[in-house]
Amino acid sequence: MANTYGFKAPQPSQSGGEFSIGQKIQFSFKEQLHIGLIENMLENTAVIRIIESPSKTMINFKTVIRYTELKR
Repeated sequence: MANTYGFKAPQPSQSGGEFSIGQKIQFSFKEQLHIGLIENMLENTAVIRIIESPSKTMINFKTVIRYTELKR
C-alpha cells in the first residue's frame, strides 16, 4: 500500500455541503452573471469551469470561488 505521508483529501466546509462535483452553479464577477460547473471541491472554495458568460473569452476558463458566493 502506498504511503501518503499524512496527506488528507480536503473536506468541504459546512457551507460547501449543499454543492457537489459536476453541479451547475451561478456566480457574479464584476457585476456580471456567470454559469459554471464545479470541477473540484476544496475546504472553503470550489474550482469552477465557466460554461456560460457574457464575455466569450471566459468560456472554459477555470477559477476558484468561495462557497458563500455560489448560487444554485
